[in-house]
Amino acid sequence: MKQDASGNRAVDRIKSVFMLGISSNFTTLVGLVLIWILLVRSQMVEGAFATLVAVLAYTPIFMADAINHYCLGRIRLEHYKGWSDIQITPEGRVKTAHNYFFYRAVSIIPAYLLAASFFASLATTSAETVVKLKLAFLSAFILHFARTTWFLQSFIAPKLSGFGGKKLVIRSFVAACSFLMWFVWYWGSSQSGNVSAFSNTAIFFSGVFYFFLNSFLHPLPARYSLLRKGKTVKSKAFFNVERLEDKQLNSLGSAAEIIKRGEKVQQQLDFAHLANIRMPLIELPLFLCWGKALANSDGSVILLLLDSEVKKGVHRSFISMNNEKIYVTTDFGSPQARFPEDIKYQNLGRNIDDKELLLAHQQFINDVECYDIRETMEKRLEEFIKNMIKFLENKASNSRKKDGNNLKNTDKVSEGEKNGK
Repeated sequence: MKQDASGNRAVDRIKSVFMLGISSNFTTLVGLVLIWILLVRSQMVEGAFATLVAVLAYTPIFMADAINHYCLGRIRLEHYKGWSDIQITPEGRVKTAHNYFFYRAVSIIPAYLLAASFFASLATTSAETVVKLKLAFLSAFILHFARTTWFLQSFIAPKLSGFGGKKLVIRSFVAACSFLMWFVWYWGSSQSGNVSAFSNTAIFFSGVFYFFLNSFLHPLPARYSLLRKGKTVKSKAFFNVERLEDKQLNSLGSAAEIIKRGEKVQQQLDFAHLANIRMPLIELPLFLCWGKALANSDGSVILLLLDSEVKKGVHRSFISMNNEKIYVTTDFGSPQARFPEDIKYQNLGRNIDDKELLLAHQQFINDVECYDIRETMEKRLEEFIKNMIKFLENKASNSRKKDGNNLKNTDKVSEGEKNGK
């Protein structure tokens, strides 16, 4: 069976993310190998097993850097692939891609300095050198802390308010206080020449602390994870309409067909181009779609030419709005989709040409006076999507309650049958 375009994109995404996850641990392996070599040459521990235990104690420190590597790499990958899973502004993706190696250096250096300071504390190294390493780690970490905090405020908070403003101040304060308490212990511990089992344990748990601290400083809010309960942001926060540059649209699926059909519509229907957009799919808002938005002369009808993560090929959606209802005529092909009462939806075949589909939409409106939505297109579509999400959440909640009541009634019937016996 021939795999469709959406399936190919899904496979490509899985492969890319999987390879990124593997490559993110490269610096972890390099760091552990260096520690192994230094331990063997310095003869600080005796025996292969003791050496292995000593090396593994440093693993969480380097894995903390692997977290930073994955987060930065994931954002850069999204920029080059044209994805929109991670909730970050387009400027944030571009900034990460352009400054990737600098950001990586800022996260690698403190991890290696922390490991070096622990190693030097346990080796026959002068106290002055150990102090310099600890101060160097502190300086490097402050730079890393400032970089991640600035990044959250500048590029993630505009998408997800739960990561900016007062909440970011509280988040930063908690992280800084936790780090300060640990650093007070770290500054006075691991004296030179103290090679013991407790030293390995202390290094390991310090690494665990540093690992979770970096996870806290460098969150990677994805659109799927935001749907889970207990998150710092509401699930509606990421259901927005994003304008795309031509270069971004060209990197996405069916871009050439979308552009060609957009030019055809402009000529045949006298529709004007509004913007390249990426947004949640109207029928299934958990999935994304992307393409072009066009409008007629008075702005009362907009046309969305979109490809999606769900179905192969470009579909058309004519949309009109007034204060009471939203009218949608589409050839997406989802007859089982359900909508709130204020959304009037008709689904027609893809074999209908553009003029016939527009005529069907105009008849569907039935001379209803619809307002110009060209200036507020993004806002209106976002409200549309959020209403859909609310409707689907309520429907799912009612369905769960109904299933629960049916299950209780079944249990009662079963119990009654047993008592009857």
